[in-house]
Formats: sequence, structure tokens, C-alpha cells
Amino acid sequence: MAESEEEEEEEDADDVVTPEPPIDRRACERIERMAAVVAWTPTTELFLNQLMLGDKQFDFMFPGHKHHAYYWHRIAVLGRRPRLLYS
Repeated sequence: MAESEEEEEEEDADDVVTPEPPIDRRACERIERMAAVVAWTPTTELFLNQLMLGDKQFDFMFPGHKHHAYYWHRIAVLGRRPRLLYS
């Protein structure tokens, strides 16, 4: 019975869909940079949201944008990586 529970957990982990990155390279780079900043210092998110409000290039930071899920996915991935102090 324990084996079937483990198999179900593995299947559930595979069900997670990774959002597609933007096709535009510059948009993808903007998302990567902002996600890295927020992953490094989560308290900056509110400040950055206020700063970028109304700037079409940073609309991905707000719910409803087609790349918002990708932005949060990148924050989650980058937040799990060990930080390099002197890079």
C-alpha cells in the first residue's frame, strides 16, 4: 500500500505544468531580472509593484497578464537556489 501512495505522489508532481516563457527575448530577460530581485529580497516586491505600476513593460508583475504565471514560477525556482555571496 505504501508503494502505491508513493507512485501517486510522483504522478502528482509530474502534473505541475511549467508556464511557457515569453517568445520575446527582451521580455524574458526583464522577467528573469525582476524575478531574481524578488527571489533574493522578497520585501522589495511591493516597492517594485508600486514603482512599475502603469509601465507596460512590467505588466507581467500583475495578475491577469499572460506571463504573470511564468514570472511567479521563476521567483519560486530562483528562491530555491542557494545564493552566491560573491558572484
